[in-house]
Amino acid sequence: MKSIIAIAAMAAFGAALGACATTETPVTSEPPAATAPAPNACAVIESSGWKAWVNRMPGPGAAPTLIVEGQVTLPMPGYVVTLSLGRADRSMTPVQQLILEATPPSGQVMQVLTPHTARIDTPAIGASYKAVQIVCGGNVIAEITDVPDAH
Repeated sequence: MKSIIAIAAMAAFGAALGACATTETPVTSEPPAATAPAPNACAVIESSGWKAWVNRMPGPGAAPTLIVEGQVTLPMPGYVVTLSLGRADRSMTPVQQLILEATPPSGQVMQVLTPHTARIDTPAIGASYKAVQIVCGGNVIAEITDVPDAH
């Protein structure tokens, strides 16, 4: 009889212990994916060193070329940075806007501030420029008012 009571007590103890058990949720070792800025948002954290000039070097087939370059700091490596023509006013000395786009990398990338060079070489639209504005996410992030000629 003692053995039946002992077996029953052990069974009750095991049932009680099983009721306290928890199920484990698998843990992945992958860090959360870095989130890219919303569309039309500017991912640029900092910009500096912007310069612009008009290349008027002579030569066969040479045409005046506006060259603009600068540095932008982005939140992670792998971005593709492009400058493209934006609007320009129609004055004799125009203000040319350039659109800076930073396309984020696909997949997971470690977030570490990363400098990138942005550059464009495009045909000059005027004899001189009043200014060149760099626009990112709808906002002017830089304005260059000294646009010299390079001969």
